[in-house]
Amino acid sequence: MLDNITPGSNITITVTKTPRTKAARETIRRLLLSSVEYRRITQKAQSSRNKNADWRPRAGRLWNNRPKVARLCMARTGETSTIPYRPQIMNDLANIADYVSVEQA
Repeated sequence: MLDNITPGSNITITVTKTPRTKAARETIRRLLLSSVEYRRITQKAQSSRNKNADWRPRAGRLWNNRPKVARLCMARTGETSTIPYRPQIMNDLANIADYVSVEQA
């Protein structure tokens, strides 16, 4: 599967089956969030949460009551993302091979 992919080339990860374990869900989610489009969305959401933070005095100091982080991708069937292939993610892709399909983009 990953033998003919060179480091630095783009790969497309597509979730084919919903993972049963929490570890597999988090691994898939982490890999999907490393794509350019998801990084752009998370940075925009982070700056929005910082702007809309609720600052209140608490015990004589300002207290930041920030809204909770939205879950952008949940590792559901059909979600896809294009990321650059790095040798460091080879073990992660091998661990979740039952749940995803990997193709060279």
